[in-house]
Amino acid sequence: MPCAFVAMPFAQKFYPVYQSIKSACEQLGVSTLRIDEVWARDDIYQQIEEEILKSDFVIADFTGDRMMEVPNPNVVHEATFARVNKKYMVLLAQDHKCLPFDWRTRPAIIYQDTKEGLQYLGERLRIAIQALLQKPDFGHDNRKNAPPVMPSFSYPQQPAVSAIPSASYTPLPFSFNPMMQNQQQNVSFYESSPAGIIENLLRSREKKQALLAAVGVPPLPQGFRKEGDLVLCEADGSSMAWIPESTFMMGAAEEEDQGPVHEVDLSSYLIDIHPVSIAQYQKFLEAGGYQYPGFWTTEGWKWRIENKIEKPATFPQDPLSQANFPVTGVSWYEAMAYSAWAGKHLPTEAQWEYAARGKDQRTYPWGNKKPTSKLANYKGKSKGTGEKKGPSEREKFSESVSPSGCYDMAGNVWEWCYDWYLEDYYQSSPRLNPIGPKESKEKVCRGGSWTYEVDTIKTYYRFNGETTLRDKGYGFRAARIL
Repeated sequence: MPCAFVAMPFAQKFYPVYQSIKSACEQLGVSTLRIDEVWARDDIYQQIEEEILKSDFVIADFTGDRMMEVPNPNVVHEATFARVNKKYMVLLAQDHKCLPFDWRTRPAIIYQDTKEGLQYLGERLRIAIQALLQKPDFGHDNRKNAPPVMPSFSYPQQPAVSAIPSASYTPLPFSFNPMMQNQQQNVSFYESSPAGIIENLLRSREKKQALLAAVGVPPLPQGFRKEGDLVLCEADGSSMAWIPESTFMMGAAEEEDQGPVHEVDLSSYLIDIHPVSIAQYQKFLEAGGYQYPGFWTTEGWKWRIENKIEKPATFPQDPLSQANFPVTGVSWYEAMAYSAWAGKHLPTEAQWEYAARGKDQRTYPWGNKKPTSKLANYKGKSKGTGEKKGPSEREKFSESVSPSGCYDMAGNVWEWCYDWYLEDYYQSSPRLNPIGPKESKEKVCRGGSWTYEVDTIKTYYRFNGETTLRDKGYGFRAARIL
């Protein structure tokens, strides 16, 4: 009898999910094994690896047991081991954000923790397993032949169902689908485009507008809550500004890569009002952010391992002494990993510029007034201009807050953006939610830095850096599409 190893959290609330998985497998003559059913010795990790190797395929549910959108680290470990050993896998999650970043290009069954949702899970799981059973190499040791890890078959679309989620669950509205009583709702398989997760998060504006008309303010994702006029991200404690759907003129005519000036439509999103601080990054380190590959892109994790990267290049020996200063010396890879851990992503270049500039095409976040040392931290050449010799504390420049309420969007530290950089990208960029070219050699940086001169702190100034650059003048802030 074929056997499926089931990697999932052991929490009691997942028991009905496991029963649905087990039932679907048994109907097809497949046995299931979850490690807590057979754990018989002290070295549980070795036993897990042995059981995975003995299994015919692995079913991995990445839903977090504490915060839904933070993958369970044990499941990440087990799934990574299975992938390295070329096991066929079926991926599950109650929210696509639960999937580790570099797994989001793979098909996955996204289900709801409801009676109807578990019934749907069983139906889709049977289809996936049937496809696996028909594979000519199913049941063989595939480590030498290295076939595709995921079964290559087409998932059908889920039929419309009426479902109400548990009170603690708010689905990530990447297609703006709040589950409501008496509403028909499609919850389809998630499979991202080659451009990555953000492209999927930004794709459906029409559905979003229709639902906004019906329900008003967009629901916040799990782990985010309203706090006064701002939104609090519970994972890292950051305050975020809510940016509603907007249209603005992006770019300038000063330099070749800043033009042409063009109109951009943005879906609503959240963005940190401050750059990520040393104290916040310390939380990421303490949470094992450099130990679990699930937070990292494939290339980023490989780079971290090969170069033995354990923390930012300029991280202080005593983080508490500089707790409120922006973290620096972080590569694009590290910024992406932190953002994924916090349930966020790096802002796109367009999201960053709108948060800094607003609708009035201002030159600086505070307006068009000439910069001084009271407004920004940059490399100055004359008295009264930037005179600092290192990053400034966050909120120091209270007179230079942007229209969206963000600090330090001019000077202090360069901020990584999600997009690849191309000099002529604006000549062909889409109007709706641009995310940059599909590939290039460097990533976009915005905002200028204490190590660069005044021209670089303009709201539309574009800069770039390699994904592995870990400079003393580079930091980041994170965002979250709604």
